[in-house]
Amino acid sequence: MAKKILIVDDNKTVRTLLGLNLRKENYEVIEAENGQEGLNRVNEDKPDLVISDILMPQMDGFEFCKQVRTTSKVPMVPFMFLTSIDQVATELRGFRTGADDYLIKSNIKKEDLLAKVEAMLNKSNEFKQAEKEIQEGLYGKFTDLSLVDILQLLMMNKKSGILTITREGDKAELYFTDGRMIHAEYKQYVGEEAVYNLGEWKDGIFRFESVDVNAVPTIHTATMNVIMEYCRVTDEKKSFA
Repeated sequence: MAKKILIVDDNKTVRTLLGLNLRKENYEVIEAENGQEGLNRVNEDKPDLVISDILMPQMDGFEFCKQVRTTSKVPMVPFMFLTSIDQVATELRGFRTGADDYLIKSNIKKEDLLAKVEAMLNKSNEFKQAEKEIQEGLYGKFTDLSLVDILQLLMMNKKSGILTITREGDKAELYFTDGRMIHAEYKQYVGEEAVYNLGEWKDGIFRFESVDVNAVPTIHTATMNVIMEYCRVTDEKKSFA
C-alpha cells in the first residue's frame, strides 16, 4: 500500500509541484491550503507524513503542528516544515512545537527532499514497531529512539510504569500513570527539573517496565507541555554550547 503524504500550503503552485514529485515516487498525496483544513485532513485521512508551510491563513503552521501533536487522531505522525523562512529563531520554534524536521524551500534540492521523506517514513515504521513492543515493555538504545520519541510513545499509549535511562554511570527514572508523567528523579533533581536537566541524550540505554506506580506526584504539568519545554531547554543549551 502506498504511503500517504499530506501537503499543507496556501500556495497552489507549491502544492502542485511537490505533489507531482511525490506521486512520481508512488506516494499517495493529499492537499490542504491552510492549517485548519490540514488538521481536518489529518483526522480524516491519517497520513503517514505531513509536509507543511508556516505562513498560512486561518491557522498557521506552528498552531497546526501543535494541534496535530496534542489533539489529533495521529499525534505521532512525522511532521516536516517546508518553508521560505530562513531564520534560526523560526526553525527553533518549529522544533519546539513538535516538528521532526525543518527545510528551507530555496535551499532544498529535489533528491534531498525525497531522501528526507524516505528517512522520515522509515523512522515512522520503526516507531510503529516500538508501539507494538511496548505492550510487554520496552528496551533499547538512544541510537534507535530519541528520549522525546520514547516520552511521546508512553504518553500516547497511556502506559503506566517506570522508564529507567542510564548512560556512563548516570541514571534517571521517570514514572508514568496512564500516559501521564507524574514523577522524575535524576541526580539531585526531582520533578520537571529532573527532566529538563537530562540534556540531549544521544547514547545510553532505556528500559520501560509496566508496573503499578505509587510515587508521590512531583509533576503537575501536562506531559506534552513538559516534553515541549524539555525541547526548548535543550535547544537553548545547544545554542550556548
